Amino acid sequence: LAGRTKARVWWFSAGEQLPGPNGVVLHGQGLRGYGEASPLDGIELSSVRIPGAHNLENAMAALACSCAAGLDDWKGLFEFPGLPDRLEFIQELNGVAYINDSKATNDEAAATAVLAMDRPVVLLVGGVEKGGGYQKLVGAAQGRVRYALCYGEAGAAIASELGSATKTENLRGFA
Repeated sequence: LAGRTKARVWWFSAGEQLPGPNGVVLHGQGLRGYGEASPLDGIELSSVRIPGAHNLENAMAALACSCAAGLDDWKGLFEFPGLPDRLEFIQELNGVAYINDSKATNDEAAATAVLAMDRPVVLLVGGVEKGGGYQKLVGAAQGRVRYALCYGEAGAAIASELGSATKTENLRGFA
């Protein structure tokens, strides 16, 4: 697609290589800007308030788009608290952070949310069975999820699959 468009193409990557001259690369928690994206060089993303590597990649893409549009005031990105129900910080009580990610309604989204956590997780997971299994969530749970409380129509299936990665309990009758 990049070769067929008449538009300027800007690239962003969480790796070290860009396929073209203009773009940004995530290097640790900071950016390296190349070509027309050089104003982004050295910006630190460590103060982005929403957690997860996927959100750092989203922040990097947003910065690249704003730079390409000629904008140079990026403070809103660092003040953005995130969206409701998407890794939304609710409160911390007695050293436990309560996070709402109720929009994670499939295997990949739930796995991404677990991977975004920087401390052990007690996971409340369930809902409607959508098919497709929970293998990505199982992989993400390994060594991160201390306990999974599974509920709803999908509760038994999730508990069964997650049982290979962590302790689980199927909360029958909890919806």
